[in-house]
Amino acid sequence: VPEGVDPIDNTASAMGYDLLQGVVADDDSWTVDVIHPAIEVLKAAEPAAAVAGTEITYTFTVTNTGDVTLFGVMVHDDRLGHVGEIAELGAGESVTLTASAVLTETTTNVVVATGYDPTEFVVSDSDELTVPIYNPGISILKSASATVVLPGTEVTYFYTVTNTGDIALFNVAVTDDILGPIGMIALLAPGESVILTASGIISADTVNVATVFGHYGSHEEEAVIHGHVTAEADEEVVVINPAIQVVKSSDAPEAGVPVGTLVNYTFTVTNTGDVTLFGISVDDDHLGHIGDIAELAPGASQVLTASAVLNETTTNVVVAVGYDELENQVSDSDELTVRTFLPFTPPDLAIDKVADKDSAQPGDVVEYTLTYRNVGQGGASDFTIVDNYDERYVTVVDAGGGIVADGEITWSIAGPLLPGESATITYKVKVKSDMPSGSTNVDNVVVISHPDDPDTSNNTDTERVVVRVNAPFLPFTGAEALLLVALAVAVGLVGLGVRRLSRVYG
Repeated sequence: VPEGVDPIDNTASAMGYDLLQGVVADDDSWTVDVIHPAIEVLKAAEPAAAVAGTEITYTFTVTNTGDVTLFGVMVHDDRLGHVGEIAELGAGESVTLTASAVLTETTTNVVVATGYDPTEFVVSDSDELTVPIYNPGISILKSASATVVLPGTEVTYFYTVTNTGDIALFNVAVTDDILGPIGMIALLAPGESVILTASGIISADTVNVATVFGHYGSHEEEAVIHGHVTAEADEEVVVINPAIQVVKSSDAPEAGVPVGTLVNYTFTVTNTGDVTLFGISVDDDHLGHIGDIAELAPGASQVLTASAVLNETTTNVVVAVGYDELENQVSDSDELTVRTFLPFTPPDLAIDKVADKDSAQPGDVVEYTLTYRNVGQGGASDFTIVDNYDERYVTVVDAGGGIVADGEITWSIAGPLLPGESATITYKVKVKSDMPSGSTNVDNVVVISHPDDPDTSNNTDTERVVVRVNAPFLPFTGAEALLLVALAVAVGLVGLGVRRLSRVYG
């Protein structure tokens, strides 16, 4: 059919000759109506672009673009399957079908619409549509310049922020739950990473949690895509407290040892921290290197020993040095003095007694201080101090640790009291309220005793407190009253005579 010719008029002519050579002819005409069946399908999506997991609603607009009615129109999508069918679609008529799907990735769908004209001629059309699907994502990794530190160490934290999605992020904020705001990243392209830093002083075990929060948004095919993404990461910094203790002791008594005695020293090394110590060395300023300890767990102790003959009083200082897992050094020292004395050297004890007041009134409390000393050459152990107070006038209110019995306070001193050393005792007594009138001397005597003390001249001391009570005034009676009257008369007569003489000779 020639293009553009409609309708088509056909005329048929027939001509013939008879036997007489006469012409016979006829013609006939037929008009053919030319039809133009056609169909169109257009596909659209709402939204036109989205993030993964969004439900997309597709619309399929099927239009009969021909000039005859179409029948049995079928609409099929290569991903969504059978969309629907239209039994009859008149020329110029449109019908819209819909279908939905949740998309997790960018998807291109092809739809085909097929129909039949009245002559059962097949017409079809197709359309395709791509819906961009975005997968915004973000990650944060947090690390520290050191994860095991000493208290008070400054630690630098590193925050690595990465755009793990396929859409740009903007105004990306990083915060730390302990350090606060860390920083802002204005724009972060897909796949791009940025590192932020912050520092803090760490004094205790710390777990910092970092949070990143970013926005995304774009215009795609008239669809506005916007939202936010977030992520967290943490980092733990452990604070260790390495510490060491060394304690030095000996088998020498506190009073000392005779010159030339072999003294055995003991060095107890203890890990008083919370981490294992390594390479511990123990050295004494007099005895030299004592020993090494390869490893010492928290709370564990190890004992080293050394011996020496002492010929004079000696003060030894020991130092223990070790290292923690980070090679931080820890150390401790201790010192011990062992006194020496010549064999068979006796002690010489002396004592002084002082009261806190020289005079008192009934009911007053008097405090006594006893100062005892070893002024000899040998140590003193197991000696006694006895204070004899006058229980007629005072009562003990604080014995200062002594035992009170029968007007005495007794102190048993285990010692040792080394040569040149001294100590004090205080005790308190209360003056009785029924003291006699006038002045009363209250004397207390104290005695210090040791069986080996050859000099007893300084073993005793006395302290006196004077208690003064004023005599009360009483009215005169009896003979005392008559004597007072006679005295008054005599004084009056003398005064009268003196006045008369003054008149005569005046």
